[in-house]
Amino acid sequence: MYKLLNASFFRLKKNKIFYFIIVVSIVMALFVLYSRYTDELKDIQYGFPLTDLKTTDRLLIDNLVIIGFLMSLFTSLFVGTEYSDGVIRNKLIAGHSRISVYIANFIMSVVVGIIVEVIYLLIVASIGIPMFGGIQIPISDFLYVLLDSFMIIVFYAGIFTFISLICSNITTSTVICLLLTLAMMIMAILQTPGDEILNIFPTGQVIQISWLSYKEEANIQLLWVYSLGITFVINTIGIYLFNRKELK
Repeated sequence: MYKLLNASFFRLKKNKIFYFIIVVSIVMALFVLYSRYTDELKDIQYGFPLTDLKTTDRLLIDNLVIIGFLMSLFTSLFVGTEYSDGVIRNKLIAGHSRISVYIANFIMSVVVGIIVEVIYLLIVASIGIPMFGGIQIPISDFLYVLLDSFMIIVFYAGIFTFISLICSNITTSTVICLLLTLAMMIMAILQTPGDEILNIFPTGQVIQISWLSYKEEANIQLLWVYSLGITFVINTIGIYLFNRKELK
């Protein structure tokens, strides 16, 4: 496993998609900060009370809206390239088990997602807190938000690793991952607070977290449990299917 991860991290250093999604996340952080700043200027200009709908804690979770698309792009292309370049086949010939190959790719997806998210959080926190103040929601809720945010990344990694390793065509897997993310987002938006289906999709969990910041009904305490549980099931099925998959 160590050798597989070491090889993957070596490839990551040269991966253009990895740097692209980091840049997108940085731009997203600067954009939400700028938008909040201009909204505040407008409130001051027209004599309105400063809105609390875009406080720092709200800004800190805005990246979750796009993290699924960024991870779907990275995971499908990273794994797809291993298929097209024959890397996966060579790993198996070298004696690595299919389970190790699967888990190593899953871990890579998780790590990249966390790196991208942490960069976003650091930028927004370091600039947003001095400009707009600290966290407004109870600290216990905010800690759950952070935990749920990272578990959502794990959730996404499980879904995209499954698709990318079961579907060996890089174009097909990338399209499926992106369209699935879009479909899950639309499905989550159409739900209302309290709908149980919101717990079983990463996008539904993102919607619930955003509701909390808007002072609406949100049940965030157990979202991380759903994420871990469903990810375990997805990975178990994925490993089973990958073990039976014929590699060309």
